[in-house]
Amino acid sequence: MRYLLIVCLFFIEFLASILNVMKLLPEIRRVKCRSFQAKLNLLVQFVEENTEIEEYVNQRTEAEKAANKQPFLLCTGSLAQPLNFFLVIEGSLVPLGQNSSIAFNVLFCSFFVFQLHYPPYIKPLFHFFEQRVVQLASMSASTADFVSRLESIQPL
Repeated sequence: MRYLLIVCLFFIEFLASILNVMKLLPEIRRVKCRSFQAKLNLLVQFVEENTEIEEYVNQRTEAEKAANKQPFLLCTGSLAQPLNFFLVIEGSLVPLGQNSSIAFNVLFCSFFVFQLHYPPYIKPLFHFFEQRVVQLASMSASTADFVSRLESIQPL
């Protein structure tokens, strides 16, 4: 039971750490035309535990879809108690489980896999992750090297 509690706290703290990085990055803080909540929604959206998530995704308004075209995470539960994560991409849901670090890694990798641009208002977060965590900036351009580096990434 104690181990389970420690694991749960780690996953919650990982998500909270990513959000704190978002709050602290000067390039994101300088963007005044969007609230922090609007920037957060580009990364992860929280819905109540009993929400029918397929309906939630399908019933998003055109304005919501236009504001958030890129892949993003959908989380049932709350920041304090995240339950399950899903990758939302082009209206499709990909279940990712309960681990926030794996969910973020899948989101991050999805931009490369689908050759998409990062959302402009939170681009500095992904660049920070690219350069400081995954260290893609020092990588050579060869595909084999890129694949081997991705495969060597250990879950946080």
